[in-house]
Amino acid sequence: MWLMVMFDLPVTEKEQRKEATYFRNRLLDLGFEMIQFSVYMRFCSGAV
Repeated sequence: MWLMVMFDLPVTEKEQRKEATYFRNRLLDLGFEMIQFSVYMRFCSGAV
Protein backbone atom coordinates (compact mmCIF):
# COMPACT_ATOMS: atom_id res chain seq x y z
CA MET A 1 0.00 0.00 0.00
CA TRP A 2 1.22 3.51 -0.79
CA LEU A 3 0.68 6.50 1.47
CA MET A 4 0.65 9.85 -0.29
CA VAL A 5 0.88 13.27 1.34
CA MET A 6 0.02 16.34 -0.70
CA PHE A 7 0.08 19.79 0.87
CA ASP A 8 0.19 23.50 0.20
CA LEU A 9 1.59 25.50 3.10
CA PRO A 10 1.87 29.29 3.34
CA VAL A 11 5.49 30.44 3.14
CA THR A 12 5.28 34.22 2.92
CA GLU A 13 6.62 34.92 6.42
CA LYS A 14 9.95 33.74 7.81
CA GLU A 15 8.24 31.77 10.60
CA GLN A 16 5.96 30.05 8.06
CA ARG A 17 8.96 28.99 5.97
CA LYS A 18 10.61 27.59 9.09
CA GLU A 19 7.50 25.57 9.99
CA ALA A 20 7.11 24.30 6.41
CA THR A 21 10.74 23.16 6.37
CA TYR A 22 10.25 21.37 9.68
CA PHE A 23 7.14 19.64 8.29
CA ARG A 24 8.98 18.47 5.15
CA ASN A 25 11.98 17.25 7.17
CA ARG A 26 9.64 15.38 9.52
CA LEU A 27 8.08 13.57 6.55
CA LEU A 28 11.57 12.52 5.42
CA ASP A 29 12.35 11.30 8.96
CA LEU A 30 9.17 9.19 8.84
CA GLY A 31 10.40 7.42 5.70
CA PHE A 32 8.58 9.38 3.02
CA GLU A 33 10.29 10.21 -0.26
CA MET A 34 9.77 13.47 -2.12
CA ILE A 35 8.11 12.82 -5.48
CA GLN A 36 7.49 16.49 -6.23
CA PHE A 37 8.03 19.57 -4.04
CA SER A 38 4.73 19.24 -2.13
CA VAL A 39 4.08 15.55 -2.82
CA TYR A 40 5.62 12.82 -0.70
CA MET A 41 5.05 9.06 -0.84
CA ARG A 42 5.88 6.06 1.30
CA PHE A 43 5.36 2.36 0.69
CA CYS A 44 3.86 0.44 3.58
CA SER A 45 3.97 -3.32 3.67
CA GLY A 46 0.56 -4.93 4.20
CA ALA A 47 2.11 -8.00 5.89
CA VAL A 48 1.83 -8.28 9.65
